[in-house]
Amino acid sequence: MNKFILIITFLCMTITGFGQMKNFIDENYIEVTGSAEMEVTPNEIYLQVFINQKDDKRKETLEELEQKMFDELKKAGVDIEKDVSISNMMSYLNARWLRKDNIGSGKKYQILAHDAATVEKIYQLLNEIEISNINITNMNHSKIEEFRRTVKVNALKVAKEKASELAEAIGQTIGKAIHITETPEHHWYGNQSVTSNSVVLQESENDIQIEFEKIKIRYKMGAKFKLE
Repeated sequence: MNKFILIITFLCMTITGFGQMKNFIDENYIEVTGSAEMEVTPNEIYLQVFINQKDDKRKETLEELEQKMFDELKKAGVDIEKDVSISNMMSYLNARWLRKDNIGSGKKYQILAHDAATVEKIYQLLNEIEISNINITNMNHSKIEEFRRTVKVNALKVAKEKASELAEAIGQTIGKAIHITETPEHHWYGNQSVTSNSVVLQESENDIQIEFEKIKIRYKMGAKFKLE
């Protein structure tokens, strides 16, 4: 008896689903795609800085080098407690030709800057104390998810406007949306490794100028609207 009830239930669900699909196919509708994009300036720029004791000509300790770096970062406006973290601490083997191997130590830091001007200051001030092993590793924006939602909504609005204009051209109007799809986004330079195209670094004898290409967010939204 239970098996019989299960079979009947399955058949009812199948017929219902087929009926809904048939109703959807039988609708007179217009299908369109709308796209929208936004460009934003990164406000989260991650730098990686490496300092090591063995390469320092003045034989300063790692702690002394670290404190000097912190002092310069403060001058650049960096919040040491909030925006600086140790990403790696290591001991390494420094082999010298015809000399005894020497063990040294180093630290790798992650620094968060919020604009290009601060990044410029960091490069310049750290270069002055002979810390030059600095790399920009990542860029993003603190409100990237909010921007993504805005772009999606704008793309859908474009789709609706397009559908309305096309329907009007044939003497009809659009009704409710009966199907909406989101295509994969195109998103440049945010939340990913920085490429050579995303950062322009111009270095002269006494000046460093840094420019960031904007984060570009683009979405396409497909929609089917009922024709009336």
